[in-house]
Amino acid sequence: MTEVQKKLIRVMNELVHYYFNLHMDEVFMEIKQEEDRSSLAISGYPSVCEPDALKRLEKKLNKPRQPELEEYYWNLIGSVDSSEQMNMVSMLIDSAEVEYKQGKLTITVYRNH
Repeated sequence: MTEVQKKLIRVMNELVHYYFNLHMDEVFMEIKQEEDRSSLAISGYPSVCEPDALKRLEKKLNKPRQPELEEYYWNLIGSVDSSEQMNMVSMLIDSAEVEYKQGKLTITVYRNH
């Protein structure tokens, strides 16, 4: 397994954790790996979803990637149960989309290689 794949697994783990905190019974995941980019998508139907919280999440996930801190922080993701985990996730990804339509929440994150 490559280091890129290990980092993607950590990011996916945090997204799944976020979804479980929303009390979802069903979670759907999709991973796409291309030569120069990977994407992770997770979707489901939360019992409660606050639009303001989703806006804050999208803003948090779209902070600039920090390659200089990436080597240190990626190992910390998943080691602490904290709402700040998404800040660490943002250091490992290049962009994210958060979409809530017809009761379905989809979060897609992108990471350039």
